[in-house]
Amino acid sequence: MKINALMAAMLLAGGLLAGCGDKSGGDTTSADGNGASASAGPEGGKSAMVVAAKDANGRDITVMPFRSAEGRTYVPYMKLGQQFYENSPEHLAYVDLYWSKADPIDEELLAYTISKEFAQEQDPFKRKDMLAALKPKMDEYLARVRQIGDIAIDINDTVRFGQYDMEKKAFPIFLYTTTSNAQVDLHGRNSVEYAVVVPSMDLANSSEFWLPMDEAAAREVEAKLAGKRDGNGNTDVPLVVKGYVFLASAMSDNGGEKATVNSARLEAVVFPDAFDLLVPGTGEVLVTLDKKVLPAGFPADKYFLTRPYDRHGAQSAQLVKAKMGIEG
Repeated sequence: MKINALMAAMLLAGGLLAGCGDKSGGDTTSADGNGASASAGPEGGKSAMVVAAKDANGRDITVMPFRSAEGRTYVPYMKLGQQFYENSPEHLAYVDLYWSKADPIDEELLAYTISKEFAQEQDPFKRKDMLAALKPKMDEYLARVRQIGDIAIDINDTVRFGQYDMEKKAFPIFLYTTTSNAQVDLHGRNSVEYAVVVPSMDLANSSEFWLPMDEAAAREVEAKLAGKRDGNGNTDVPLVVKGYVFLASAMSDNGGEKATVNSARLEAVVFPDAFDLLVPGTGEVLVTLDKKVLPAGFPADKYFLTRPYDRHGAQSAQLVKAKMGIEG
């Protein structure tokens, strides 16, 4: 069951979404130095959960509340779905985001990641010696990526932006994004694979989602969209997700219980705080959707994160639910 815009608004108004405030656990200064936490936000267990209601089967419907985006600096990190070459910044972003939250650290997987020589070595004794020699390099790498804080990711998707309604004093937005799930293999051996997953957002199933705006601000928005609308008065605008890495999970890619250098999918799950909608054809921000105007959060029932359209989707969902303290 999904929580649509209308349902969330009703729950919020009724006081059922208690605890939706910005919850931080052990803030540390992020790489951009603005004081925003690399691990801040609603994460880490049952204190992060918000039980909104019961579904038709009597199960709790739980949402992941948005953090406040105010005062945060979101460092542009990557664009999902674009072509890139090995060891390019885009490629390495997948790697960095996983290791920024990996816990525990599998040193063999990390050594495989940062050393092509280690990845290609087959002799077990030489590998053991190389692993010991790589320890300072691994420690240095982890110290750097652990500083990754609030990030902005272009998920290579668009949302439909309607014309301003003078009576409602709001813009209709048809907000629907599929789960963005991109992955890359290291060293061309198809054994250690890195993936980044951004959960889907669906307000299109509600009858209407309106973005309130006064007339003066709306005139500025319409001016930026001049000549970009279709015959029905709509335009599709690009979308950038602003958020943080919620967790990093290691899964076997061959059905085994443990990820190894012979079979591993190392996945970073990015949770959003807000969405920047861009003027088409430019990088200019048209409007930002955040917790002030969006529903209370993301639904986290048993279907949560199962839209990567691959066999890892259900396993990803279980890992996220375990992280949030959700049973079943």
